[in-house]
Amino acid sequence: MPELTGNLYFPPMNGIYRIQGVIQPYAWGGHHFIADLLGQENPSAEPKAELWMGTHSKGMASIIIDGKPQSLSSFMDEHDLGNGLPYLFKVLDVHSMLSIQCHPNAQEARVGFEKEEQEGIPLTAFHRVFRDANPKPEMMLAITDFYLLHGFRPKNDIQKVFERFPQWNHLQELASNSIATVYQAIMEYPQATINGLLAPLRDELQPQPASAFAKTNPDHWARKALDEYKRDNGDLDRGIFSIYMLQLLHLSPGEAIFQDAGILHAYLEGVNIELMANSDNVFRGGLTVKHIDVDQLMKHAYLDHAAPTMVTPEQDGAIIRYPSSADAFELRQLKLDNTGTRVDVDIEAPSIWLVLEGAGSIDENISVQKGDQLFLTPNQQLAVNARGDSPLRIMIASTP
Repeated sequence: MPELTGNLYFPPMNGIYRIQGVIQPYAWGGHHFIADLLGQENPSAEPKAELWMGTHSKGMASIIIDGKPQSLSSFMDEHDLGNGLPYLFKVLDVHSMLSIQCHPNAQEARVGFEKEEQEGIPLTAFHRVFRDANPKPEMMLAITDFYLLHGFRPKNDIQKVFERFPQWNHLQELASNSIATVYQAIMEYPQATINGLLAPLRDELQPQPASAFAKTNPDHWARKALDEYKRDNGDLDRGIFSIYMLQLLHLSPGEAIFQDAGILHAYLEGVNIELMANSDNVFRGGLTVKHIDVDQLMKHAYLDHAAPTMVTPEQDGAIIRYPSSADAFELRQLKLDNTGTRVDVDIEAPSIWLVLEGAGSIDENISVQKGDQLFLTPNQQLAVNARGDSPLRIMIASTP
């Protein structure tokens, strides 16, 4: 079950409110980063995978007004600030690999959702694909070294992948035609065929631990997948092929990437800040026990090579902006070096602030420190000051 974070009483502060985010204890999550960020103890080492800050129905942030909790969504409605936020702001601590997936664009989401509604498929059904009518672009900023899969490698590189074992000769022939051809075959093969094709790779990798391979080597992640996605009946996950077909990226702290509609991706390891449109629409392609709809995946995934959409930050003094093509969100970072530094910040839209590091004050009389989460109403100009010897680092989510 999601876990509320924060203190028990948050008084309003002239358009600035402390909020309680929600911790999602997914099994793939790490145990320390989010707890340390929030100043919490975790003696039982429970997984704390994601911190959600927003108005998503599965993890609604709360404001405490006059000692009573109130959902951020209802607060916004009461104060004519809109029907919730169009984005979801997160911290992710990825300890085990997440599923390979991609997301629809706006038109695909709207059409797909209406179709499944007309078919009467319950929103909670295992095989439901479109759970809302919204697209789901995503941006992530690496906080630690972060590894992910993102988009297909060039076709020639994929052909070379299938030179590895004689059993993969037919896959090499299919890859010479197109990425789409070989990927569709892999996704449609019967499970027995997948088991047979992956057997030589399993036999080669299993005698060694994942740590025997560098994290920049796909073998490292394939070896982990053999353990993390091992089936009791011996079946092997077809998503292991995607570890070799997709681009394996290593982002250093401070680097950011944008994942638009159709780009297959998977988070492998590390801590990041993620800002995404408020949607649950996912097409999965492996490394999962959840439903895989191959027809929908093939219809909506971009089945060709695409260069990674790295985000080039734009810095204006102490404020760093991470631009993207998304119209649902904008990510900024405010960084002040130490005591005595100050920056003025214009708040033009409802915003969520997360203090990632350090301590400081807003308009001199509002103290903030690491782990604080704030909701700010629009049409304000605020003075932010650092306090102490450590840099003050605040992540800001808003609409453009």
